Amino acid sequence: MNKCLIVCASFYPAFKSGGPVRSITNLIELLDTKYHFDVFTADRDLGERKPFISIKANSWNNKYRISNVFYSSPYYSLLFGYKKILSKNNYDLIYFNSFFDFKFTIRFMLMFFVGLLKVKSVVLAPRGELTFGAMKIKPRKKYLYLKFFKMLGLQNKITFHFTSKSEAEEALSFLGNVDYKLTPNMHDKIPIYKEKNKLENKLKIVFLSRISPKKNLKTIIESLMPIETGDICFTIAGVIDDEDYWNECNFLIARLPKNINVNFLGAIGREQVQKVFEESHLFYLPTLNENYGHAIVEAMVNSNLVMLSDQTPWSDVVKHGGYIGGVNDSSYYTTSIKKLINMNQKEFNSLTVQTYDFCFSILNENQSKVQKMFNES
Repeated sequence: MNKCLIVCASFYPAFKSGGPVRSITNLIELLDTKYHFDVFTADRDLGERKPFISIKANSWNNKYRISNVFYSSPYYSLLFGYKKILSKNNYDLIYFNSFFDFKFTIRFMLMFFVGLLKVKSVVLAPRGELTFGAMKIKPRKKYLYLKFFKMLGLQNKITFHFTSKSEAEEALSFLGNVDYKLTPNMHDKIPIYKEKNKLENKLKIVFLSRISPKKNLKTIIESLMPIETGDICFTIAGVIDDEDYWNECNFLIARLPKNINVNFLGAIGREQVQKVFEESHLFYLPTLNENYGHAIVEAMVNSNLVMLSDQTPWSDVVKHGGYIGGVNDSSYYTTSIKKLINMNQKEFNSLTVQTYDFCFSILNENQSKVQKMFNES
């Protein structure tokens, strides 16, 4: 059985970083009967000061299913402890879940360059960090490291994992000619389709993502401003990444019409995510850029309609009951929401079944693609 070390900043039971955690847990659940996985990760969730309860920090004596997990504390010395991390197994493959993470990618890549890290294959998934939108955020440091990375010739010694054609095209404009695999993320177990209970003049909308300018919550709120009829329940769930941006959103929320009830949940775990999607009608995300979108997938397989910007890999859903608009096209979103409010249950579910079937067929194809990527690495 081939041995693989996964290095990532967040892993189960973490949930605040969203999609990257899900990508890795789903990957392990798919392949842990064919690969022996070890995971090197942080001992706490995103932004938390305290470590997870009931783990053994800085030790391999932790399990996720049949995989071994090393939960490292913030001050764990990788330089002096790398033998403890790597001596456990001679790995056939090391898989990195970030390009710019200093502790969980960059330091390992430097060890790889100087020969301290000996492994047959290295696969690196940038997770959208090398897209045009992402590179505009704190660009100076990113371009400096990218130049250093290429100067060392590391781009010629590893394989990149991109999850969409658009991500690959944008990343290659920064990296140049590199070896890469184009393989989608792995998904959760797909639930069976269930019709939604939907009354005319009522709509339950959910935004479930990190609260930052990139996810574009403000455009959602602005699109709801002109809607003064119908009963709308708008649920917001996610980690607050940018306090100033959240304050701007709150300023607008306070001015929404009285027929719109806003419920803020903050960061929520997987079980609560499932419950939210079971009870909602519409997942709304006019994001500036989305590399994959685990929340989009989870919404669709839980029989929700989706209203998205044209900056995700899921734009074809517009042919299958979904709604796709420009990033800041508030008028399009407003008009579309008004249509959905007026739908009865039969009209609404004639769309949800199309969206579910569209997503289901794609996810089945994705599973075989993920298996193929690891077999060839």
